[in-house]
Amino acid sequence: MFALGRSTRSLVSVRSIQQTVLRQQHKKKKLEFHQQFGLPILLSGAVFVCSSWGYLLCQLELHNYLSPIGRVRPREWKKD
Repeated sequence: MFALGRSTRSLVSVRSIQQTVLRQQHKKKKLEFHQQFGLPILLSGAVFVCSSWGYLLCQLELHNYLSPIGRVRPREWKKD
C-alpha cells in the first residue's frame, strides 16, 4: 500500500509540474529591457567609442610620429 501511495503521489507532482510548464508557455512573455534594447545599445556604444578614438587619433596627427627613422641619431662613440 505504501509503494502504491508513493507512486501515485510522484505522478501527481509530475503532472502538476507539467501543467505549470504548459501554462507558462501559453503566456505571452514581456521582453526584459536587455532583451529588447541590449543589442542596439551595445552597437551604438561601439560606434561611439570607435568614432571618438578615430577623431582623437586624427586630431593628434600620429602618422607623423609612427616611425623614428631619420629623427633618432645615434651618438658618437667615445674613444678613450
